[in-house]
Amino acid sequence: MAGYLASNPGDYWDAMAESAAKSDLSMECSSAGWTKPIAEQYRRRLPRPSRRAGLTFTTASDAHSLERVGSRAGELADLLEARGVHEVAAYTNRQRQMIPLRAS
Repeated sequence: MAGYLASNPGDYWDAMAESAAKSDLSMECSSAGWTKPIAEQYRRRLPRPSRRAGLTFTTASDAHSLERVGSRAGELADLLEARGVHEVAAYTNRQRQMIPLRAS
C-alpha cells in the first residue's frame, strides 16, 4: 500500500530476512525509492540482525532510463556500510559471486 509505513516493522523485517537467508536468497536494496513519494531508499529500515543471520544483499537502481543507472549508488553503499555490509552479491547465469561494496 503506497504511502503506508508500519509503526513497528521490525518483526516483519526480521521474518523476511530470516526466510531469505534460509532460502539462500539475496535481499535487494534499491535506490529507486528516493525518486518515489516515499522519498527514501526502500530498505532503509532493514535491521542489523539480518546481516548476522547470513543474509546477503544486492543493489539496484530500478532504472528505466540510461541516465538513472546506478543512481545514488554512493548513498546506497553508505547505508549498507552503516549496517556492517562490505560486499554485495552479483549474479551471472543465476550464480552468485560476492564482490566488494566499493571499488578499491
